[in-house]
Amino acid sequence: HHGETYPSCTPHGVTCPSWATHPSRTLHGVVVKWFEAVQTGLPMCVLGAAFGPIHLSLQVLATELIPWAVRSGRNANCVLNIYYEQRWEQPVASLREEIGIFPPPAVRV
Repeated sequence: HHGETYPSCTPHGVTCPSWATHPSRTLHGVVVKWFEAVQTGLPMCVLGAAFGPIHLSLQVLATELIPWAVRSGRNANCVLNIYYEQRWEQPVASLREEIGIFPPPAVRV
């Protein structure tokens, strides 16, 4: 979306697909944990990615969202060292492209 702005979850705003503003943010949280797990390898991210979706519909996660998060996490530059406060005016799509995060899948939750 051209006019898309950063969601309140920044610095995860870059990894937040537009459906992240849906009332069910749990799904979004699990996807972000998968991205973080691939990027950092931290135990809290790995555990959140592995056990977070227990109560969610696994079909959308397994076929669309987790593969996207893993591909993007592997492809993207490290997102931990980006000074997001200096990029408020930059469109999210532009920042995602610069970092190497693939466009998120269009899924219905």
